[in-house]
Amino acid sequence: MRHLRQLVVLLSALSCFVAAPATAATVQSWPGCTGGFNSGSFDGAGRTYVPCGNPTTVGIYDTAGKLVDQFDAATHHTDVAPTIDGNLVYAAGPAGPMRYRRAGDGSWARDLAWAPVRYPIWGTSYPAAGFYVAVDARGNSYYADGMWASSNVNTVVKYDPTGQFLTRFGEWQSSWALGGFHWNVAGIAVTPDGSKVLTAEVGNNRIQTWTNTRADGSLAPANEPYTAKSSFGATEQTDPQRTGICDYEGWAGRFAASYDVNLDATGNVYVINTTCKQVLVFDPTLTRMIASHDVRAGVDYPRPHGFAVGPNGMVFVGENERVVVPGAVAAVTGPPIRAGAPVPAPAPAERAQEDAGLASVAPPAGGAAPGAAAGLQDTEVPATSTADRTAPTPRLTLARHRLVGAVTRRQLALAVRCTETCAVRIDILRGSQLIGRSFAAAHVRPRALRVALASRRSVGVATIRVLARDARGNRSTRSYRVYLGR
Repeated sequence: MRHLRQLVVLLSALSCFVAAPATAATVQSWPGCTGGFNSGSFDGAGRTYVPCGNPTTVGIYDTAGKLVDQFDAATHHTDVAPTIDGNLVYAAGPAGPMRYRRAGDGSWARDLAWAPVRYPIWGTSYPAAGFYVAVDARGNSYYADGMWASSNVNTVVKYDPTGQFLTRFGEWQSSWALGGFHWNVAGIAVTPDGSKVLTAEVGNNRIQTWTNTRADGSLAPANEPYTAKSSFGATEQTDPQRTGICDYEGWAGRFAASYDVNLDATGNVYVINTTCKQVLVFDPTLTRMIASHDVRAGVDYPRPHGFAVGPNGMVFVGENERVVVPGAVAAVTGPPIRAGAPVPAPAPAERAQEDAGLASVAPPAGGAAPGAAAGLQDTEVPATSTADRTAPTPRLTLARHRLVGAVTRRQLALAVRCTETCAVRIDILRGSQLIGRSFAAAHVRPRALRVALASRRSVGVATIRVLARDARGNRSTRSYRVYLGR
């Protein structure tokens, strides 16, 4: 009975968040949400949870796009899903499933007592895993153990709120048949009552709909398996080679690498068309396309593998630095900044002026930084800088910087000198893509700061942008163009 009351409360709350007409939405720039995937969903109060960075900071946004809360996670999370009351957040990612709990004072901490059990399959068992997660109104969590997961079993596992195994459905198969996943299952969405689950399938470029309702329409017990009822997208007849298609003018009936799926408060279905860098919106019956949002950032990379959708149709696409803003929303607060109060970023015009005036440094002969080791260990690299373009105080000096750590865990170590006590923010950019950010409060001496780099690819030429603000509010900015090796 308690769960039924919760479900009634949820449905009543969500009725307040009628999605704005998709045609009224605009796509705006939203730089700074690094880490990859950045998938999320919303709670019963309409707050949308967006994971950014590696390690992750989860930003919580209201329906007006204002950042109302945030918390630092223990590791890198690719997807987060809050419970109806917003007091628990389930997380997915390389380190496995985790859960965070909000205390009475509003602070957040990892719930170390929660650990989902191993699940049975093929006569053995596997540990809980997955890069995508969803939660229903009863607090049951659904993990897609597929794309990039440690075991890559390609199945969906459902757990109760205590982490006990309830059921599992779907398996890998090399066919177009319903109920299986060719290549990999990726994103997942669930209706509040848990009666319907949507899975994004990358290989077959389709969305499958699963239900566990009985013939009379009643909801089956939580531990009963789900059955695939239909698929939407490519078929063996329309796309036999599984190549996908990009269509920015309409809907060609096929996806191109459909990595993630989500729902808004009215039940509209959102699909990230990864190859096309596109967000497609369909009605709840999947019979009509409502909108197509082009989230290309003007370059061939990155291709977004996840997104967070709010109750009113606001869509956060962190990998592409884009946000789809409903017509009723004026502007969206930027991504959360880990460990400390933010230093204001330059206005768009100021940032454009900085980027236009940056001096370039050609890569050293041979394509590698001097003395670069195979693991990029402690490699000093040269830099040139532009002059300060803002107030003369506080003055900034970048004393030195070097790459440290293995290729898969790159960090940029810097020493920044400030002429007086100030707050310092460091942004590392490759082109227009933010690949690292760090913050230091009450900074004055040239002590070492480290910035984790989200990119595992060759960084090459990058921009180090250092921003500082003193106690009086004066601000200085310095930008450096450097070569960070391969």
